[in-house]
Amino acid sequence: MSMLPGMERGGAAADEAIPAACPDCGSGSITTTGHEAGEDDETPEAGPVPRWLCMHCLFRWPEKPLSLGLKGTPEAEQQYLDEKTAEYASLCAEAESPPDPEEPTIESYWRRSNGRRVFLMSFLWGRVRVERGLELVPLGGPPVYEATTGTVPDGIECQRAERLARLAALRLDRKPQA
Repeated sequence: MSMLPGMERGGAAADEAIPAACPDCGSGSITTTGHEAGEDDETPEAGPVPRWLCMHCLFRWPEKPLSLGLKGTPEAEQQYLDEKTAEYASLCAEAESPPDPEEPTIESYWRRSNGRRVFLMSFLWGRVRVERGLELVPLGGPPVYEATTGTVPDGIECQRAERLARLAALRLDRKPQA
């Protein structure tokens, strides 16, 4: 099986209290993905921060802070913006066509206060979580749709599954909201 980012499994320490419910879907099916240590994730008193994964909606928390701006040379930043703009234009063009029979259905989605949207996609073989980020919009770039969590079984092309999931999220975003 190919794993998308976020599906690595770790073991919970005996003294860690597993949260009672997922903040997104309310499920109690929660496991740990281990600990992450870093400047933002660790305090001298508490040590590394546990990372949790909801096995129902694939939400990982605590969420890492959004990176503001791009890092690198101006040429590298512009190349990244150009690549993401071309990728978004390609998705938009494909969204004009009828849905692919293999395209996933959207089980649920959540809006974040910062404008992001999170989509839980359901394929016949499993689930994938897609996030729409707006970090590049203030820089003149497009919204970015990214598959963040999920497991693609052997025999399924991972890149195609991710693209179909991103496409389904874009289609929902383009539907008029009632």
